[in-house]
Amino acid sequence: MTLYHLVFCLHTIKYVFADVNFATTPSLGHPSTHPWKFQASLDYGFLARLLGATPDGVLACLHSCLFSPMSDASFTVFISPKDRTCATCKSPILTGALYCARAGQKDVSCTGCEGLGDHLLLPSGNVALTRRATKHSAVAHPVFWGVKRRNRFERRGTLVEARALQLAEAECEADEAERAVKRAKDAVRREIQDQAYTAHFAGRIKELYPSIPEGKHEVIALHACQKHSGRVGRRATAREEADDESICLAVRAHIRHTETPYDNLLAKKHAKEDARAAVLSTVNRVEAQWQRRRL
Repeated sequence: MTLYHLVFCLHTIKYVFADVNFATTPSLGHPSTHPWKFQASLDYGFLARLLGATPDGVLACLHSCLFSPMSDASFTVFISPKDRTCATCKSPILTGALYCARAGQKDVSCTGCEGLGDHLLLPSGNVALTRRATKHSAVAHPVFWGVKRRNRFERRGTLVEARALQLAEAECEADEAERAVKRAKDAVRREIQDQAYTAHFAGRIKELYPSIPEGKHEVIALHACQKHSGRVGRRATAREEADDESICLAVRAHIRHTETPYDNLLAKKHAKEDARAAVLSTVNRVEAQWQRRRL
């Protein structure tokens, strides 16, 4: 959506829906291409004066907003963890192949039956290439993979048209040197920010736990704030100066793993909840000792 589209939506939403007639009137678009079945009675002259455009331009902008090509949100594309069968064409969907699933339905379909047979899978990782390929593709679908260990679906790439991918690759090749310089500068800037954040995290630990053994606050901060670790120090809320909960959780986790037999209990196949309950009193005692003010 362009800036013109955004301005149009912001300035007209309160006027548009006041005049929308949700009766059994003809749809704005062809029934096969658009599901909305209403007819809006709009004063295009007023909108044209408001936006400084011609009435035809406003009408074209409205049509572009409503009917611009986009992915079909009625199904989601996944990487299959096992062999399946397409419910439409009965063709096999092998392990590692792509399939489409709709919410609330057990049957799945292959990408060919959903009109995505000629699309290519662009793996995640190259942000510029993905952004440009998605922009040039009339229909683009994100692809997900189920991760049982984390009990969630993670994005693994995007289905885009072959022509769109070729255009995106050409654009990326043309400005690769410029983007490489920018990436290097951004990497240095992020490293400086991470070092400052880790130092702040360690300093705040020292403030909340004045009796903590020397050097442990730095060890805890480095562990909790390690990039891409998913630990408590990397949470968005932990970056707020007033968020002491994340710091306390990091300290308690360090105590649990280094000052108690928690890891040994896990190695002996104890349940995680049982092991935590067994060492809870020790964790509370050590934490209280570290929180005491030194005389």
